[in-house]
Amino acid sequence: MHIHYITGSIDGCSLVQCYIPAKYLSRLPDVKATISSYPEYIEDPDLHKADLVVLQRQIKNSVFQYMKKNKSNQLFIYDLDDDLWAIPPDFPTKPLWPDKKLGIVKIFIEECGILTVHSEGAYKNLKERFPGAKIYLLPPLVDFERAVSKRRPNRSEIRVGWQGSSSHMKIAEHVAHAVVQVIRGDPDIRTVWLGFLPTPVKRLPWWQWEYYDWVDIDHFYEVLGALDIDIGLAPLPSIPFTATRTIRKLLDYGMFKIPVIATDIKPFSSYPDLYYPVDASNKLNKWRRAIIDMVENKDLREEYAERLYTFTKKYDAKERVKEWLDVYKEILALCS
Repeated sequence: MHIHYITGSIDGCSLVQCYIPAKYLSRLPDVKATISSYPEYIEDPDLHKADLVVLQRQIKNSVFQYMKKNKSNQLFIYDLDDDLWAIPPDFPTKPLWPDKKLGIVKIFIEECGILTVHSEGAYKNLKERFPGAKIYLLPPLVDFERAVSKRRPNRSEIRVGWQGSSSHMKIAEHVAHAVVQVIRGDPDIRTVWLGFLPTPVKRLPWWQWEYYDWVDIDHFYEVLGALDIDIGLAPLPSIPFTATRTIRKLLDYGMFKIPVIATDIKPFSSYPDLYYPVDASNKLNKWRRAIIDMVENKDLREEYAERLYTFTKKYDAKERVKEWLDVYKEILALCS
């Protein structure tokens, strides 16, 4: 079987939904998995040889026209991580997905007739939104071959860190106030930010914070491991859209044995034992208390780190990628 992925973008979503599965699918007997991304798309020779083509968040007209032309000899699947229709108007990523674009996504899904998703919330919502489509829920995959940590010599310092994209910036800015209030002036605590530097953090003494620009997907896990974070932050906004998202942030921290403080709402609240909870109000005093508890209690950090790591190991791509292949085989059998 030849599976070909066409990415919608070069970002974290394409890494976990295209590049990681393609890497491990290619190691299975009688399977070839390839990828094309912008600007190649339909010019890629591998696309024309594939049995099954996965369109990850695609909206390009050239891809749509290729699909319509080749549906008789290739099977096309549309792939989404979240329920894009649930994004609220004031959310940071809404400008990336205005109603016009969502209309195009709808046309793609209806033309494909088959949709793969990566969260239970998205599965539930999109089953209702597209009753005529066949929808499949795929398990997350974790690439443990890239889980290489670089441990610093100064183990007395505690590093409180955050990593995220534009969709997480608003809530991260809010929680940064709590971080600053806890660690200001403490020589044993440093805060580390990857991909976004909140204004409150900039006001700390220079020796208390580190900032790193967002890196491309080829280097993300290596950089995250090199940051050597002791406590990971995973705040989520209390909005319906959040419930349709994946647990990827927990898994990213978990693969490096980083204990996490997280907002106790779905999708995280489906796994309540994996993180130190802050209730859905996200009040600063609740975040301050949680950060203090984790900073002051090494045993608590180690307990949550081990628990999350054990859970994350259940999604080792070497083992779980077979489930992706089974889904693809089932789809091919139904449509043949």
